[in-house]
Amino acid sequence: MTEPERPQPTTPSRPPEADRYALEPHPEGGWFRQTWASPVSVTLPHGRVRPTATLIVFCLPPGESSAWHVVASDEVWIHNEGAPVVLELGGTAEQPAADDAVTRAVVGPGTAAGEALQVVVPAGTWQRTVPGDRTAVVSCLVSPGFDFADFRLA
Repeated sequence: MTEPERPQPTTPSRPPEADRYALEPHPEGGWFRQTWASPVSVTLPHGRVRPTATLIVFCLPPGESSAWHVVASDEVWIHNEGAPVVLELGGTAEQPAADDAVTRAVVGPGTAAGEALQVVVPAGTWQRTVPGDRTAVVSCLVSPGFDFADFRLA
């Protein structure tokens, strides 16, 4: 079985956090590095084998956003440091929902202000991040584990 071609990111100017955490440009936007993959695997209904979970560090500098994308697994976004991250969720149709039907969740430290330390994005849900005015660093746990074969850009 040949590995699907990985989408190629554009390369904006490298933020200091990318050096600090050894991050690379992500095809959807922002910067990332996989930090863990479970040594336990699972065979999915379509026959693909995935780790039971994977974990990345993701950095979103000011002015950058991620493109609409969908992943075949649940994702748990966890705030680490810096600014909150606004996740826009665009439903589960073939394409992301129109702007007036998009829901928003904020992953950040300000729980008293309605932010959440963790946000779950269900499998098959269109999502993107919205740029803020400061750099955000989050982690994203994906289960079953992430694979670019299960990733689609709008």
